Amino acid sequence: MWAWGTNANGSAGDNTAAARSSPVSVVGGHSFNVIAAGTDTSFALKSSDGSLWSWGLNTNDQLGDGTIINRSSPVSVIGGHSFIKVAGSGTSTYALKADGSVWAWGKRTSGGLGNNTANSIRSPEQVVGPSGGGSNIKTILSVVYSKGSGGVFNDITTGTISVSGGGTSQVKTVNGVTVANVKTINGNT
Repeated sequence: MWAWGTNANGSAGDNTAAARSSPVSVVGGHSFNVIAAGTDTSFALKSSDGSLWSWGLNTNDQLGDGTIINRSSPVSVIGGHSFIKVAGSGTSTYALKADGSVWAWGKRTSGGLGNNTANSIRSPEQVVGPSGGGSNIKTILSVVYSKGSGGVFNDITTGTISVSGGGTSQVKTVNGVTVANVKTINGNT
């Protein structure tokens, strides 16, 4: 895997915090098949076992390694999980398992982790409710907005799109699609 960019917090994964204007190899000789990025963070899934690895900025527990230490090379997300997809945001991370369960960790901003608590989480915890426990979740992505971040989960069987975060508990239909926990972002729903 290759990375480049500002790298101020080690997000290039080359054991440095030096800016990289051309690609450098991520250290460790890992074989990754899925990659994602958050704000100054990098995430990758190992093709052999679905283990999740992370590196870069970790001031909000978003690397999932049980610490708040920035990492300049890949570290394993704790818990022995096997994920199929990952999405990073500014302060939190979301991952999807093959059974459709969604897991989250990092800074809890306005309910953005979907765990019904006011606490930030240093390692993966399953999202509660229909958006986290269903077996039909096939897509995850993260959203970053002016007051925090959250996760978006798409259930392809029912067409339901669930959004965590924002501190709301409303359900709304948008263009024929049911949306839970709707947020207004820059005046748009």
